[in-house]
Amino acid sequence: MNEQQAYTIGQLAKLGGVTTKTLRHYDRIELLRPSSRSNAGYRLYSSEDGRRLAEILAYRAIDMPLNQIAQLLDGSDSSTSTPASIPASAPVALGVQTGWQLTCRTCKVSARS
Repeated sequence: MNEQQAYTIGQLAKLGGVTTKTLRHYDRIELLRPSSRSNAGYRLYSSEDGRRLAEILAYRAIDMPLNQIAQLLDGSDSSTSTPASIPASAPVALGVQTGWQLTCRTCKVSARS
C-alpha cells in the first residue's frame, strides 16, 4: 500500500464503530475488500477503504440493503445516481465527515410531509 496508512481489521472496526465480524462479512460478499494483506495474511485497509466503509455505513443508516449499496458504489457513475428507494424530498443527514470517519454513529432519515 505504498506510504499510505494501513489499518488492521480491528483498527478499522473501531474507527467505523462496527465489529470485525461485520468487516469480514463485507469482505466475503465483496462489498468492502481490504486493499492488501500483511505477510502473515492479515487484512490491511487503506484510507480509501475507510471512506468506502463510511459510505456503506451512511447507506445502512437509512436501511438500504447491502446488495443495493454494492450496486450504487460499484455503478458506472455512483456520484450522480440516486437509488429509487430514497425519496428525493427526504432530508438525508448522514453526519459530518472528518477525513473519512463518520462522526455520527446513528443517522436517521425523516420524510417531510
